[in-house]
Amino acid sequence: MRELFDFPSIESNKQGKKSESQLKLIKEATSPRIWLGGGLMLLVIGGCFYAFLLAIESGEAGGLFGFILAVVGLGAFLRGLYIWNMNRKLLAEPVQSAEGQVTYKMQNDLAQFIDMDRFIAETNDGRTLYPGGLAGVPPQLAPGKYRFYYLNTRNWLLAAEPLSSEEEMRNALNEILAKAFQYDMAHLEQCRKEAREGKLSVTEGLPKIESTTTLGSQVLLDARTARQVAPIFYCTLGDVKFLIPRRGSYAILKNIKYRAYYRE
Repeated sequence: MRELFDFPSIESNKQGKKSESQLKLIKEATSPRIWLGGGLMLLVIGGCFYAFLLAIESGEAGGLFGFILAVVGLGAFLRGLYIWNMNRKLLAEPVQSAEGQVTYKMQNDLAQFIDMDRFIAETNDGRTLYPGGLAGVPPQLAPGKYRFYYLNTRNWLLAAEPLSSEEEMRNALNEILAKAFQYDMAHLEQCRKEAREGKLSVTEGLPKIESTTTLGSQVLLDARTARQVAPIFYCTLGDVKFLIPRRGSYAILKNIKYRAYYRE
């Protein structure tokens, strides 16, 4: 499970510094160039267009279009200034650290179709941290205790040092999978036993999660409402592709290997 952790970056963070890979990520994720350049261009074009139409006393519709274009450009330019300021803060501020834990929040059966199940990284003082500083993006970390390294701006999670043992994290993941796929741990043990006896097939690998609302070239519709139905989820392990439940797709971490038991 070591592939979940960037240990060289953790060593830099322990010294209050950001690693080269973290600095690169911050610069790329908070680059204001597109917002500043695009906003300035729209502002200039819209302003010039508006002024030109006023000069030739053209219709109000054309002038309104130029005015709207200038306003959109101004909004984008101000957004770029905000991102530039955030970029400056993230690069300058020191790395913070705090102990906490990663937990898994499962919605009830009705709420899961409105909000997804998710992994949550939270410090012991109640601060919720987000990878890349993007609110709502769950960390790809197994449940357990951690020392988190983060930046105050946007509660930007840089790295996490595991304090729980690998066995504890693995067991926690297995329990989450059992709930998401609706089986119990006794069933998992039985699958392991049958696989050793050659009664079940086994495949392993990094998971690839996909979803679709089509079957071949046909869009799936609800016959009663003619509305497009909820997406169908698949997980590929090795050379085998499985149909999985919606909430099962949220319970699988994308950067560690899994083993699946199945009948041919």
